[in-house]
Amino acid sequence: MASNEVRFTVRLNVDGQSKVVDATASVDDLKEAIGDVRKAADNVGLSKGWETMMLGVNAAMDMLGKLKGTVDDLANSYESWETSMAAVNTMAGKDADPW
Repeated sequence: MASNEVRFTVRLNVDGQSKVVDATASVDDLKEAIGDVRKAADNVGLSKGWETMMLGVNAAMDMLGKLKGTVDDLANSYESWETSMAAVNTMAGKDADPW
C-alpha cells in the first residue's frame, strides 16, 4: 500500500449473507469525494442542519457518559458499604447474609 492510499476492510451483511470486502482509495480521491458530498449537502441545505444535529448527538452522548459514571460511582460506593456492613456483622457474631 502506497503512503498516499487508505485501505478499508468492511464487513457487509446483505440478505443474510456476511461478506468482508477490502477497498483501497487514494487520499486525493477521498478528498474529492468528501468535497463532492459537502457541495451536494450545501446545495440542498443539509450542511448546517447536519452539523447542528451532530453537535446535539455529541452533547447527548457526553451527558449519558457522565450519567453512567455517576451511576457507576454510586454502585461502587454501595458495594463498598455493603461489604463493610457484612464484615461488621460477622465481627459482631451476626449472620452476614442480610448484607
